[in-house]
Amino acid sequence: MFKSSTNRGIGKPALLFIMAVFGAIFYFAYQIVPFYYNYHEFAGHMEAQARRASEYSDDEIKEFLMSKVDKLNIPIENDYDLEVSRNDYQIYMYLEYTEELWVSFGEKDYKLWEFPFVAEVERDY
Repeated sequence: MFKSSTNRGIGKPALLFIMAVFGAIFYFAYQIVPFYYNYHEFAGHMEAQARRASEYSDDEIKEFLMSKVDKLNIPIENDYDLEVSRNDYQIYMYLEYTEELWVSFGEKDYKLWEFPFVAEVERDY
């Protein structure tokens, strides 16, 4: 009824290679996705503060945003990296930072990539 075939499917080395590739993809996605999530979360907080800029002073807005920087573990050097300024009826907020992807092999750490992010909002209030 059935013909016997000499094709036995994928070999063990090929299967292990494919599993290693998918494992690496999932590992790096697990490491990188939080960078982008935190960026978009912070940018959303900046936009929300810009909409309510008439209710708060620049110092109050900066204090709120710095608390979000700490909560989201955004790597900034100091408080001066976050800029909040106004002119007439417009508010401007700006934060530039870089996330780094590191991999450890044995006792050494290797930096694989830098991900630059710029969160910027300019809005009338």
